Amino acid sequence: SSDGFDSRVTVVARDGEAAARLLTAGVRGAALRLLERREHAPTVTVNDRQVLVQADADRTDLDEVEILLSDALSLYAALSAASG
Repeated sequence: SSDGFDSRVTVVARDGEAAARLLTAGVRGAALRLLERREHAPTVTVNDRQVLVQADADRTDLDEVEILLSDALSLYAALSAASG
């Protein structure tokens, strides 16, 4: 894809078609921002009830937490919009 998402992000899903429907341009953009705005990308896990963002405490400065939370909420909002 032109946004580079497919070459930079690994998606593992039980239902590939459902995951593909959720990966709208908004979701892809929010995920890329979350993963690329810091030197050490967090691990992101999404299911039908939650978005879990895990960052290594030894590699994440306290001042980065605000941006991390903001990016996680943006991803959550994009996923909510994509799921209808």
